[in-house]
Amino acid sequence: MKEKELRLLSKRILSRERYLHTLRVVALSKELALRYGADVQKAKMAAYFHDLGYFIGRSKRDRTLSHARLSENYARKLGITDSEVLEAIRLHTTGQRGMGTLAKIVYVADATEAGRNYPGVEQIRKESRRSLDRAILMIIKRTREHLHTKKKRLSRKTVQFEKKLMKRQKEAH
Repeated sequence: MKEKELRLLSKRILSRERYLHTLRVVALSKELALRYGADVQKAKMAAYFHDLGYFIGRSKRDRTLSHARLSENYARKLGITDSEVLEAIRLHTTGQRGMGTLAKIVYVADATEAGRNYPGVEQIRKESRRSLDRAILMIIKRTREHLHTKKKRLSRKTVQFEKKLMKRQKEAH
């Protein structure tokens, strides 16, 4: 799909607030893709699709799926077959061990786009220009703290992802 089609699709499906968020995620995904040598078109495509699941497919069966999985399913329905793009859409909220650079870019962009305003976001934005993995560790820490206030826990996938990143950081030093 061409970017103009993706933009129109997003505008048609998303709420105004979510659409503006998506445009900011697209812009940051592009910037990070250029910085880390990822495919810019794929990054933008994944960013346009990442939150569509909030507003589509709310059947009884779909309610058991996360918006990320719904977004991925919708992308498949529209003919998106690229595994990197689909992974980035599917993992943009939880992350997962072994995820690729494109998925990390969308994960970071979603959490740190210019409209996000939470304690520590500026430091995470700065770190994202130096290291995606360290920025992700900071995002996970912040998410854990936020969920703790709601008496919730990180997903098992996210905890495993965090452990893998921490191990890799230790090995690098």
